[in-house]
Amino acid sequence: MTPFRPSRATLRAACRTLAAFAATATLAVSAAALRVRNAWPSQPIRWVVPYPAGGGTDVVARTLGQAISPALGKQVVVDNRPGAATIVGADAVAHAKPDGYTVLTADTATLAANPSLYKKLPYNAEKDFAHVGMVARFPLVLVATPNFPAKTLREVIEYAQKNPGKVNFASPGPGSPHHLAMELFMDQTHIKMTHVPTRARRRPCRTCWPARST
Repeated sequence: MTPFRPSRATLRAACRTLAAFAATATLAVSAAALRVRNAWPSQPIRWVVPYPAGGGTDVVARTLGQAISPALGKQVVVDNRPGAATIVGADAVAHAKPDGYTVLTADTATLAANPSLYKKLPYNAEKDFAHVGMVARFPLVLVATPNFPAKTLREVIEYAQKNPGKVNFASPGPGSPHHLAMELFMDQTHIKMTHVPTRARRRPCRTCWPARST
């Protein structure tokens, strides 16, 4: 697997993104907090990833965090808060101090699917977050063990049609983009498969990188 290496343009955009977040996140706080904003960043930045360590979302955050820490002169601390289709991580950020030092990698589950799937959430997707910009796009790929009878997508569909409900598929959890994509896939191909949510490690995992010494 080729390591993810952000281009210079991507790193510059990431720095601008974090700077923009600091500005938007402090617009609603006191004048004293606004004065602090002018010296941003003056302390480490906490980047919450609502998925376990090692996943695609986590890799992007860690790679960008490691690259932009020297440019910002402060540490970027990646804090993994997996669970409940990103609700755990989103809740942590929604109730964090709005001082521009806590950011969240939010996806369609956080901002679109969860408000539609759950009657009550511990956060308000429209009011609790200030959108900053796009960080990455992730393609979803269907994979199986080498001994699975089907070898192509067409064969998967045909096999599932002959064995309704007997083919399992995994996802990070109910309501996740991966789960919803498979539900759409089953609806469009008229097949029935069994969803098996995987259990994410719930213990927080934090990683930080040293800032540039001055």
